[in-house]
Amino acid sequence: MTEKGLPGKKARISGTENEWMFTAYLGKDANGKQKRVRHRFKNTKQGEEATEREADYEFRAWLNQMEKEIINPPKKPETLGEYLEFWLSNYVKPTKEARTYESYRDEIKRHIAPEIGHIPLTSLSATHIQKYLVLVLEDGRKDSKGGLSPRTVEYHRAILSKALNQAVDLDKISANPVKKTVLAKKKTLATDKNKLVLDAQQLEAFLRACENEYYYTLVYVAAYSGMRLSELLGLTWDCIDWENNTIEVNKSAHISEEHGNAVRPGVKSESSHRTIDVDPSVMEILRVHQIKQMSPSKKRKRLLPESKLPLVFKNRGGNPYQDNNVQRRFRVLSDKYGLPAEFSFHNLRHTHASILVAAGWSIKEVSERLGHADIVITLRYYVRVIPNENRRIGSAFGDLIRQDTAKGKSCEIITLPQILPQ
Repeated sequence: MTEKGLPGKKARISGTENEWMFTAYLGKDANGKQKRVRHRFKNTKQGEEATEREADYEFRAWLNQMEKEIINPPKKPETLGEYLEFWLSNYVKPTKEARTYESYRDEIKRHIAPEIGHIPLTSLSATHIQKYLVLVLEDGRKDSKGGLSPRTVEYHRAILSKALNQAVDLDKISANPVKKTVLAKKKTLATDKNKLVLDAQQLEAFLRACENEYYYTLVYVAAYSGMRLSELLGLTWDCIDWENNTIEVNKSAHISEEHGNAVRPGVKSESSHRTIDVDPSVMEILRVHQIKQMSPSKKRKRLLPESKLPLVFKNRGGNPYQDNNVQRRFRVLSDKYGLPAEFSFHNLRHTHASILVAAGWSIKEVSERLGHADIVITLRYYVRVIPNENRRIGSAFGDLIRQDTAKGKSCEIITLPQILPQ
């Protein structure tokens, strides 16, 4: 046995002069049986003393090596999957909303980790990520019915980019490989989602059809305000200015596994905190809704903590509307009244913006009303409905020249040699 470190034994093999059996003892297993490792050593040194000394040297070296490999094995390189778990727990969960954390976690668990989570973080390349993006776009659905939508694939790329940017900041990798990847061209609302936007007449007909439906007030306010569903479910009565016909958007509601249905102060971004003016009909409908809400209900058996908030939208039992229930019930309504199967509650927001842009309101005004962080977002989705003045821009330019000429305006003629380099 050595003085320090892993215990062991060295013994000459019977019937030989220069062969030895080394044994290292690794402790006992769960059944109390001694665990050990053996190694046969043959000494080429001449003479009994030299043979003993060499065997002892080799025995100690072997024990040290066993201790490194078995007792203190070298650490395996951190994989992408292990790093993403660390990132979620230490950087996403403490800083993001519960719903965002759960969304990131679920996409990583269902798609990203099973495909590329085994790759060592330091070996991860743009090639790995690019192949993954192409794979899930073509065959990423868990029901084996094709690929994920381009929007979902873009979301995966964004998750990886955020995570690996953090890895760069932590000096785990030198550069973010996501930056060298590309996405397939994504169709937008301007090309493949025309059927998901109603015009003014279609919207009016749909709202009339829904007049006696349970979620009518919620649907009406959404269509006339362009507010997000989370903003509507977090709306409180004190945010409604009855005199000026305005609604302040300063809260939102989200469902998470950890916190359930939670209303948070603050909204998606700084630009999302806004005050929007609405049509007087919205106020009339909200007033009727408030009166109904204040009437006693026999179904209020168990009120949730959020029920104490002066929320505008609560169910018959006095509890807040649930996001998933609203989405599910709206799909029933859209099917019942002949809207496209893909028309979701969120498409009321798209419809609101499209009607405004088509009527001539500027992209900037619509962007501020929707609470977009960047006017480019608004332009990308609603450029197709910008009014066409039925005039070619070339003709308009010619008109400007002719108008100035007719007014007798003149200028000094500059010849080309004067303004071009010799």
